[in-house]
Amino acid sequence: MKLKEFLKVIKAPILIFGGMIIIFSLISYFFGFQITLVKDMGLFTMAIYDILYHLDLTHDFTIASLFMSFVILICSFTFFLMGWGDREKLKITFAQQVIMKLFSGIMLLLSVDEILNLKFKMGQNIEYITGFMKGTRLENLGYSWLLVYLPFALIGTIIFSIFFNKLIKSIRNIRQRSFAYRYLLSVIILVSVYYLLILYRAYLIWSGNSLGFMLYIEEFSKLGMIFAVYGLVLSVSDNYNL
Repeated sequence: MKLKEFLKVIKAPILIFGGMIIIFSLISYFFGFQITLVKDMGLFTMAIYDILYHLDLTHDFTIASLFMSFVILICSFTFFLMGWGDREKLKITFAQQVIMKLFSGIMLLLSVDEILNLKFKMGQNIEYITGFMKGTRLENLGYSWLLVYLPFALIGTIIFSIFFNKLIKSIRNIRQRSFAYRYLLSVIILVSVYYLLILYRAYLIWSGNSLGFMLYIEEFSKLGMIFAVYGLVLSVSDNYNL
């Protein structure tokens, strides 16, 4: 089975499971706390709590985080095949292939980060070394990772947009090309929204305000961004012999 066929086969399960995660995250937000107030939890109540916890996007080291890591990893693998494949067969230039290799590595890093939360650990190390955020409510929370990620995210999004714009132009099917452009636009918008929401979250913590439902909006935007990248990869890979 070719990669583009595999991407199509798992498209429906990914969308269904992604929808389940959104639903259970909402249930966890509105009813999860009430479950923790139950005295002498029985086996059934504990099972419900565990399900809600592991399908809640806002928790780390859960089924939800593994799922998002898996989808990112698939995108990374697609970039890897294009980056290390036969350039003449794929009809891409040397520069395009180098960029594919770069994106493959970036997506692999993001896949690992989705599980291990490496960016916040890096931020904590930055704060420990520099003393940045000391004396504020953001101290030791690791939000300094934004200082490193934001410039790279901006540059990477610009390169990503220019690069995929060229790849999309080579798609002959007008309908498929239109969908690819929509996915690309969605990626650009959702990346911007995601980072703005993280900055807003940091501001809420710094000012001593409650995060409330904002944290879920942030995670939903990240899930949408991952789906948009997957859709873009699916659209583009269908035009190549992968």
